[in-house]
Amino acid sequence: MTIARTRGLIGRALRPGASLAHNVNYLVPVDALTALGRLKDEPHGALVLRAKYAGDSVAAMRAVVLEIAQVLFARYGWVVHARDHYTEAETMDMFASQVCREFFGEPCDVCRGHGVLGQKLDSVRHSMDVCDPCRGRGYLSRPITKHPGFYLRVPCGTCRGNRYTQITETLKAGKLRSCVSCSGSGTIKASLRARGRALKYDHQHIRRVWVDRFDVTLSELRRIELVALLECTDYLYPASR
Repeated sequence: MTIARTRGLIGRALRPGASLAHNVNYLVPVDALTALGRLKDEPHGALVLRAKYAGDSVAAMRAVVLEIAQVLFARYGWVVHARDHYTEAETMDMFASQVCREFFGEPCDVCRGHGVLGQKLDSVRHSMDVCDPCRGRGYLSRPITKHPGFYLRVPCGTCRGNRYTQITETLKAGKLRSCVSCSGSGTIKASLRARGRALKYDHQHIRRVWVDRFDVTLSELRRIELVALLECTDYLYPASR
């Protein structure tokens, strides 16, 4: 519970426009910034927390992931071979970028990052879909009677040439339930095909070679995050040790 409080305080401290005023009676966001500046156990801890909770230093975060990955690859004897269109360095850079995306967590498309489905109140949702009569072309082909085999293009009367139509859905209130797509995490699960698209490999090669590399690197990043949070917690809440 104390770690959750530390995480929340760090998130408020790294939010744009956060107050930097001190208070002797209770903890304020500036105290979390002080704790981040005192991190010693993990050299990359402050950068990982800043990148995850403030969204800054993403390029520096990618460089840190690349550095950690190189150490892990050397430790486990993993080799990256150059390909026809990509060098070893380019493959490692694509790997680091994908690890960052999975570590930060992209919002789930189904629950939109909430982790739950359903709602307490009725609402109306508007969305755009491809026009069905013209199939997204924006026009209809009409045969010319005086010239068989020739067609005249006329604007679609449904979408008026915009190719898309607006769909209005009335969402009824229902019981909240956990999102099955993301298992309630609110972030997209990493798939073999997504990793394959990121590294320009087929998903079978990803399953055979790269799954363990992703899992070990992500576990190391989570360990760094946890160590940094524990150290900040020890500084902010010394009585809870």
